[in-house]
Amino acid sequence: MKNNFLNFSANVKDAFENDETKYMGFSQLLKDYANGSFASGISKADADKEIKDRFRLIMGIDEKASAKEIRKAIRRNKNEIFEVIEDTVEDLLTSGWQENEFFNDFVEVKNLGMDDTNEFQSEDKTVLTVGKTSGNHWDLDRQRLGVGDTFRIPTSWVGLAVYEEFERVMTGRADWAKLVNKIYEAMDDYVNDLVYKSVISAGSKVLPGSEQFYKTAALNTAAKNTFVTMIEDVQAANRGAEVVIMGTKTALSRLNDLADTAWLSEEDKKDRRTLGRLGIWEGTRVVEIPQVFAKNDTTTKMVDSNVLLIMPVADNKFVKLVYEGDSQVKEVTDSTEKNDMTYEFKYLTKLGVGTIIGRYFGTWNIVA
Repeated sequence: MKNNFLNFSANVKDAFENDETKYMGFSQLLKDYANGSFASGISKADADKEIKDRFRLIMGIDEKASAKEIRKAIRRNKNEIFEVIEDTVEDLLTSGWQENEFFNDFVEVKNLGMDDTNEFQSEDKTVLTVGKTSGNHWDLDRQRLGVGDTFRIPTSWVGLAVYEEFERVMTGRADWAKLVNKIYEAMDDYVNDLVYKSVISAGSKVLPGSEQFYKTAALNTAAKNTFVTMIEDVQAANRGAEVVIMGTKTALSRLNDLADTAWLSEEDKKDRRTLGRLGIWEGTRVVEIPQVFAKNDTTTKMVDSNVLLIMPVADNKFVKLVYEGDSQVKEVTDSTEKNDMTYEFKYLTKLGVGTIIGRYFGTWNIVA
């Protein structure tokens, strides 16, 4: 868990009796509350009381404080309140990414608040392609790097705003942890959108000399041998490493067109009923890339459902997520900006996502 206790203000440290262990326990409690799981012997009610009690100490008020007193305390102590929120959300994000199975297999997370530099080096002798994306756009640059070349993932500030009536939280009429969880969920969704779009876009353009691994054709029984050959070639080019077939649910469902489904095993038929697609195709594991919509648009899909990737698994964390720590939370209470009694929390962080592929992989663009 990330720990900024030494950098906190004297007021925050006093709220935890200058005991770093007590702060770490509180930060873990906020994380557990957001995840909906608590240590043995701790109830949700106990956790809720502990959270409110600690924030009252930070704000210098007691449980009898009126709404007016709470509002004044927020203005006086907003920086201290946000310090704790920032620290907890950052930990939720980094730990959440590490617990994601897809991230474990294919995403390398570098936290510049903990690691050294935003720099990746090409060491493999195979073809290396690079794609990068950051901020709110999905444009990818692609290039070929030589052995020993270095590459930096560009990062940019991204942010979001959530609203909550703070006095409702502190008086028990709303759930304080939901505020932290809203920030975490929104940032986690944003990062996942970047990552999955970056993955499927890795095969968006063919590089000279790699036509063997890049096909644009229908996916039907006539194409089955060519598709199997691509899988075999990718595996051979990676010294027999396991390969997987990647794509959206829609793209993966097209695998059914490669053979007569009447010959499917009972296990495969069960996969089709429960997953809507095959779990394993001809002995090759199938990995679904979640579909995402454009922001505030439920008609524009951001992940191409006409692309299948044949990707090696072993030592191939080809997606690079750079997270530059030291996030910021800005609070807006100015009456000229807000016309109600809510408090606006703007959570800002700096990150970037790129693909650096040092292994041969296959791309099949599906056409009708």
